[in-house]
Amino acid sequence: MLYMVRFDITQPDSMSTDRLYEIWNEEAKAALGAKEAGAVVDLWKVAGQRTVFALCEFPDHTSLDRALSGLPIVVALGSNAKTQAWPVYPYEEYADQLREAVEGS
Repeated sequence: MLYMVRFDITQPDSMSTDRLYEIWNEEAKAALGAKEAGAVVDLWKVAGQRTVFALCEFPDHTSLDRALSGLPIVVALGSNAKTQAWPVYPYEEYADQLREAVEGS
């Protein structure tokens, strides 16, 4: 199953920017490794924000939960690393459903 995952990162008041970047660097290595392994289809960083979007592929919701909870940035920052995930599918599939509904099979 494909999931669009949004990560919003907030720097804890007690953490230096240098430390945040060290943690994020570890996360970047893990994310790019997951991309090479095929679990992450693609990644996007929102310019000017501490927000990242990832298109991920997991067999089920439980696998997604486990993967997200073990990410370096989530482990290190806890509630300062907020995630949102939505199951998604290719738009072409939806367009086919529309065509079939309107025009028939």
